[in-house]
Amino acid sequence: MSAHGELLLEVVFPGEPVGKGRPRVALHGGKARAYTPAKTKAWEAHAGLVLKDHLRVHPELRDALLGSGPLAVEIEAVKARRRADKGRGRIVRTVKPDLDNVIKIVLDAVVKAGVITDDALVARLEASQWHAAVGEGAHTRLRIRTLREAEWIPLNFYQEPTLGF
Repeated sequence: MSAHGELLLEVVFPGEPVGKGRPRVALHGGKARAYTPAKTKAWEAHAGLVLKDHLRVHPELRDALLGSGPLAVEIEAVKARRRADKGRGRIVRTVKPDLDNVIKIVLDAVVKAGVITDDALVARLEASQWHAAVGEGAHTRLRIRTLREAEWIPLNFYQEPTLGF
């Protein structure tokens, strides 16, 4: 995504990527109560601390992010390398957690930390998940960029389909 607008934020959350858990419902005193799974709460709290610390060190980013308009977001989830993995580089990962749930937990953490006001500002999203390369630790990387107006609609989006005969 480096061809996009200005890089506003790049942060790495150390540790295994976690997917957003579905809310659970339990009965307490005969009443149903919804709660967030502990693993989800813990990861969001950890990510919130990392984000708030980053913004404390770079306070100019908060104003840039809050007034930036549409955003392009890149999320890269890197899980620990398995013993059975061949080669030295990264390997595409197609196991749990599902990539869409990793996206949800990262964007929710960004909103809860006050980095952006609403994840509806994300107009372009690129995400990938991997098993780590040799010597690389598990982590989730987040990049947020401005999205220039020329990038809002892909150039061939409105091209008329051809029938091929």
